[in-house]
Amino acid sequence: MALKLERARTLVDNLAGERVRWLQTRDGLVDGHRRLLGDSLLAAGFLTYLGPVELVARASIVNQWSVDLETQEVPFTGRFSLTAFFYEPNVLIRWHENGLPPDEFSAENATILMQSARTAWIVDPQEEAQRWLLEELGSEVTLVDFDEEICESTVLETFHRHVPLVVENVNQRNVHELDDVFVLQEVASSNCGKCREGKRAHVVFLVSREPLPLPGAIVKRVNQLSFVLGADGLETKMLGLLVGSENPSLEERKVAQQEAILRNKQTLADLEEQILRLLNESQTPLLEDEELYRVLESSRVTFATVSSDLVQAEQARQEIEASREVYRPCAARAALLFLVLGELRRINALYRYSLGWYKGLFLVSLERSGRVQQVAERKRRIDEYHTYNVFRNVCRGLFDYDRKLFAFYMCIRLLFAEEAMSAREYHFLVNGARTVDRTEQMENPCRGWLTEAHWDQLTDLDRLPGFHGIVESFAELPEDWHRWYLSPVAERTPLPATWEVNLKMFQKYLIVRCLRMDRIENCIEQFTREQLGAKFVHVAATSSLTDAFRESSPHTPVLLLLRGASNPERSVGRLRRRAHPSTMDGFECISMAEGCLESFVALLKHCIAKESWLYVASCHLSERFLKQLPRVVAFLRQVNPNSKFRLWLDSEPHVALPASVLESCIKLAYEEPKGIKHHMGSLYEDLAEERFKKASVTLKQTETTYKRLLFSLAFLHGLLLERNNFLQLGWLEPVHFVANDFGLAESLLVYGLEKLPVKKVNDPRIQRGKARSVDAILEDDFHGLGLTGDVQEEQQHDSTPWQFIKGAILEMCYGAQIGPDWDRRIYDTYVEELFQPRLLALPTGSPSTHGWFRLPRDGTYQTYVDFIAGQLPDRDGIEVFGQHENANIKYLASRSGYMLQMLARLAAVAAVAPTHPQQQRQTGQDSGRQAISDLLSTLPVYLSLESALRIVGSGANTRTPISDAMLAEVRSYNSLLARVRLDVNCALQTLSGATDDPSGRWTRLIDALHQNSVPEGWRQGGEGLERRTSLADWVLQLRESVQYFRRWTETGQLPAEIVLGRFTNPARFLNAVLQHYANVNHVPFAEVRWSFTMFATPKPLERIPIEEGFIAWGLLLENGSWDWEKQTLAVPDILETMCPMPPIAFRPTRMAKEEEESASCTPSHFLCPLFHGSRRGEDSYVLAIPLAVGEGQDAKGWTRYNTALLLKA
Repeated sequence: MALKLERARTLVDNLAGERVRWLQTRDGLVDGHRRLLGDSLLAAGFLTYLGPVELVARASIVNQWSVDLETQEVPFTGRFSLTAFFYEPNVLIRWHENGLPPDEFSAENATILMQSARTAWIVDPQEEAQRWLLEELGSEVTLVDFDEEICESTVLETFHRHVPLVVENVNQRNVHELDDVFVLQEVASSNCGKCREGKRAHVVFLVSREPLPLPGAIVKRVNQLSFVLGADGLETKMLGLLVGSENPSLEERKVAQQEAILRNKQTLADLEEQILRLLNESQTPLLEDEELYRVLESSRVTFATVSSDLVQAEQARQEIEASREVYRPCAARAALLFLVLGELRRINALYRYSLGWYKGLFLVSLERSGRVQQVAERKRRIDEYHTYNVFRNVCRGLFDYDRKLFAFYMCIRLLFAEEAMSAREYHFLVNGARTVDRTEQMENPCRGWLTEAHWDQLTDLDRLPGFHGIVESFAELPEDWHRWYLSPVAERTPLPATWEVNLKMFQKYLIVRCLRMDRIENCIEQFTREQLGAKFVHVAATSSLTDAFRESSPHTPVLLLLRGASNPERSVGRLRRRAHPSTMDGFECISMAEGCLESFVALLKHCIAKESWLYVASCHLSERFLKQLPRVVAFLRQVNPNSKFRLWLDSEPHVALPASVLESCIKLAYEEPKGIKHHMGSLYEDLAEERFKKASVTLKQTETTYKRLLFSLAFLHGLLLERNNFLQLGWLEPVHFVANDFGLAESLLVYGLEKLPVKKVNDPRIQRGKARSVDAILEDDFHGLGLTGDVQEEQQHDSTPWQFIKGAILEMCYGAQIGPDWDRRIYDTYVEELFQPRLLALPTGSPSTHGWFRLPRDGTYQTYVDFIAGQLPDRDGIEVFGQHENANIKYLASRSGYMLQMLARLAAVAAVAPTHPQQQRQTGQDSGRQAISDLLSTLPVYLSLESALRIVGSGANTRTPISDAMLAEVRSYNSLLARVRLDVNCALQTLSGATDDPSGRWTRLIDALHQNSVPEGWRQGGEGLERRTSLADWVLQLRESVQYFRRWTETGQLPAEIVLGRFTNPARFLNAVLQHYANVNHVPFAEVRWSFTMFATPKPLERIPIEEGFIAWGLLLENGSWDWEKQTLAVPDILETMCPMPPIAFRPTRMAKEEEESASCTPSHFLCPLFHGSRRGEDSYVLAIPLAVGEGQDAKGWTRYNTALLLKA
């Protein structure tokens, strides 16, 4: 009895402890059951709707659902976790061990992926989700590459075996072929018993590296999941690497404590389950059940031990976490830098970097940053070293402009992270002014030098904190501001009054952005230097072929990223000869332009066997080759690591370039050297001393002539290429000459000097008594005979075949590649200056007549190479091109504009958005609707075509060519208005969710409206409107242009002032006036020409009836000025890029074509082309107007200026 009493007492005590735990469990189950409905609704919403939604928007939607549930008084878990709803904690730990990123967003996506009934579409930039999925599924899975040919039987066999099918590398090129996979899935499901029972038997996972616009049919079939690693997940990863490197035992203790906590909790759960099982299954009285007694006794002891261990483990975990938190700021910066790298692909698709590469780079930074005992100093060193290490390694694969851009953007993101940058100020720097209401705008007090666009920028800047009163200061201090405006380095010149003291450096740059766009690049560079240091600015030496070769191996290809007409093949060949001079023939080349993949494979095996270098050019021209590049890289891993073999690839951006190759190879952004000096040096290096000596020996009599002409050819080559920098002030169409053009010219020069010298006697064809063969006569055609004037006199003492040089060599190698006639005129001016008999008569080292070309002394090959390297400037002066300084200002402004355009693409503007997710999403939709509403309210109404037809008549006898031209203008503007209204209505339906936007067209249109820019499609329809203006100004111009023609549609009377810029096709109107003149005066249309008269006053009193012509207003002179008093061209002032022209009388005149040409081609006049709009081109060319040249310079000087007239709307 005593034993039973003792057991009873023990049993009661042990069960009393269990009772506490069971009551807690019961309360938890009851509470969970009470919240089950609300939690189930949230889980169902997650699985159904939130897969494709990004992190911020997902949190916003869940918060809104929670508010709705509270309103309906439906209980739910306050901090709802989708993963905890479906899985135990040990499942999540297993997922992390298998490679799932350690952030809540990835865990939610993994849960949706495992629980969703629809096919999962996984967006996985770093392939971490795919690796986790393959580990989770185990060996029973079929993996196929969708870029390769997939056998139908393989897919069907996978479905029949009920094995998951993972389809990787789904991309924009093959996404439309997914229907075939779904058809096979449906066929297999229709014949499957498990599917008929409602079980999920045929599981398909689709994996892509980037988000793709999906067709509507596919969107309904898939559940899109974005595994883009966010800041939290990246920070956790970087923190683990950092702590593992700094304190490995701490990270090991963290893992051990997590395992111990999980193991102890599982032990308690097992004991509780065993006790409940015994109580339920026991057939003997409780006091006599020995097993139950032992289990309860063991449970009490174990519970006490485990509880104590859990408390200690929790305390240890908190201590470990506190120790790890010390390094979190460093991990946060490392994570931020990787996010910056991920956003670079928005600038160029070739700028891609893998997380694996970045983690290795981070570990290298930790190892080399210098260890110290003080934690604060250690953290500072890690931050500084790793930031520069990232910058230095990434810059090698960036183009020149993008390096400065990357440094500045990285600096801005770091300042945003430290809350040291104003979002509004940064937004203004990138995007400029918003819409300005000119009805409420203060009047421009400096109209003489401050344009309307500049004043709009200042007006909007005045709204920012710290800038209030800036517009009034221009009225108070106009001369001071004008002096600052004309400063060569405005960003360093003190601002007038107290603005220099009151504004910070970045704020001062906003004023520079308003008035001096050409200095923004310097502002960006200076700001980066100030914030990060000079080493983040001077990075030109980081990208060299030699550096890439030193880091390369036989296993890793070197990918040369190309832009424009760059051709690094010769440079790589020279590098091969320098690296391995003993084997001069170890360099092979193949171009993928021919698309022969089999030839590449054979040559690759040959080069590997011979340890040669293989250069593959133009990879972007063969999509088939690009698809096979991952296999090529895998094949290279079998090569002997000590081999001299190297694989070099060059490519321009292409969608088929595999992301895995871009992330694993050595990338080097290759650009041809800039400047005439570097072009000439490269040409002479390609020519080689041996070839130079051979030509000199061959041309003993004309050796000096050969050397001088060769130097002039190299100078012309560089001169023509570098003129591209001036954009439309350089050429209408950019020229792209390569080294082969120079090589051909050199070969022809040797041939001409050797075979076709001009005889220093009278023309042998006029000698009597001598028979002449046909070959001899043909040969004399290239002897430069038939020249006139001074050149003919000089030619009598010069054996140089100038006609062959200009008419054959220069024309074949250079002139024939220049298309537009206006470009050809510039080219002819350069040729005439550089290639003339006087060139050979100049003393050694003398300049040409204009002083912008200097010959070295005659000497050896090395003499010319040394002269180019030592005497020519690194940067070409503007006078070399015969250009005005304004052309250089416009070039610098275009570079700054490119930088701001790229910054607008990047995600730093996300820091400007509202911080609350719901506010951010709602604000974006509301602002989009508001922008569309504002646009629709300001659009003009259609022009009345019916009214115009009633006035002019519909018969051929009542209408004139002018009325037909005006009717065509009405139709053009009505078509443009209809296009705008249709587009904005479609965008509005996209915002409301009524229609999908798989192509992203309407999203891009809404983004353009947000940025106050004109969508591209509208610009194509409004040729008469300014292309580079803001949306607000574009709409204003549209309203004014429509109103300009409205009077004619209502009254039939032409406008009093003919503004050609308001016509969508001014050439059509001009031809109509000529035709009308020809009809009235009964003269042939082919003999009617224009005569022009410049007025000396901006408002002439003369009126010209349309039958006799008209007066044109609104013409602008670009890269020139007009002397109203002398009625001639004048050299413009600095920053005077546009000059308004006086009204010009256009009068039709009967004149033969020969008379017109003789009248316009006089030395006292410059034939100035007239273009429609600000963008020059053959399609926008209208006509040419002769302008008096004046005393500033001759017609050739204005030709080098490339001065032109533009029509202003």
